[in-house]
Amino acid sequence: MRNKFLIISIFNAGLGDYLCLTSLIKNIKLRSEYNQIVLITDLQDFYKHNPKISSILMIRNRFLKYFIRRINSFLHIFGLPFYNFQFKNKGIGLEDFAKNNRKVHYINLLSRHILKQDISFKNLNCELFFSNNELQLYSEVINFHKLPENFCLIHSQGKKTHTPNKSIPVQTFQNHIYSDPNHWVQIGPKSNKPLNNVINFLGCTEDIRFLCFLIAQSKHVVCEEGLYNHISSAFQIPTSLYLTGFSSPSFSCYSNTNIILKTPSPKCAPCYLLSPCPNNFICL
Repeated sequence: MRNKFLIISIFNAGLGDYLCLTSLIKNIKLRSEYNQIVLITDLQDFYKHNPKISSILMIRNRFLKYFIRRINSFLHIFGLPFYNFQFKNKGIGLEDFAKNNRKVHYINLLSRHILKQDISFKNLNCELFFSNNELQLYSEVINFHKLPENFCLIHSQGKKTHTPNKSIPVQTFQNHIYSDPNHWVQIGPKSNKPLNNVINFLGCTEDIRFLCFLIAQSKHVVCEEGLYNHISSAFQIPTSLYLTGFSSPSFSCYSNTNIILKTPSPKCAPCYLLSPCPNNFICL
């Protein structure tokens, strides 16, 4: 088969977006449209040891990144397969588009200008790979911290940098722990509020690769919409995903996801508002 190259770039994105790209790469390979995928990025943590990626070019210089974005548009004029992994729709933003297309998944929103057809629900999950050395090293870290054999992970405070309307009250996660007698391990930044009846692992997962391994070894994950949900999809770990009325359940649901949200939903949901909620969070 003649080599058919596809070049994909991703820069200055959220961590979840970097990981979501692995789903696109997997499905490009499944469809056999390209047999050589070259990735240009400023973060390679989620792509290490991925056999579907032919080569990774790391670029951190902001002027080079700007140049690559510009040349990307120029090369399209000549029909060359060079794409940015981002939402691309003239005249409308991602949130407005998602509000009018409630059944579309976030990954498909970012991929529609690259793939001819949306990725099917069963194939949406992300992918992550580890070397044998990583498997041994991270297993030793878990043993060092004496985590129980069948542990569950809980992440109780998501980021508010994109929007304040995805945040679930911490007490909701505390109540989840009270109602579910498992070995719970709390993960997240050290600044998060510690929960009761958990093994406090806050601040211990700054290494992204170790965080991914820890989720892969867990029995169950409880979190808000975002990075942790995407990581658990890569290993098909059962995940209880708490949602506000910000986004549609289809926006972030994988085959391993159990959506938890208020029903029936208020008329304003999903709102996709980036500004503070004007309705006193009636969706919670």
